[in-house]
Amino acid sequence: MTVLIGAQDIVSYSQTGCEAGFAAYQMYLDDLRWAILFLAIGLPIFFLSGIYSVPEYMERRYGKSTRMASSIMTHLASLMLQNISVA
Repeated sequence: MTVLIGAQDIVSYSQTGCEAGFAAYQMYLDDLRWAILFLAIGLPIFFLSGIYSVPEYMERRYGKSTRMASSIMTHLASLMLQNISVA
């Protein structure tokens, strides 16, 4: 689970929150319960099995080719998002 929050997001949500009220930050409060659940259940499982990253988990669970495909798709998606936010 990855959360990409930048300064632009914080400023835009602050503006929306000022205009509309508390509901602008509701999405972060919804994610909080999933983060607590992951920290309580998922994180100890990862550490006890010796897995320290999502790509490492992908390799152990599905194989090296799936790890490479997932890494390539993640990098392409981040490049596309970076180009969209810069433009």
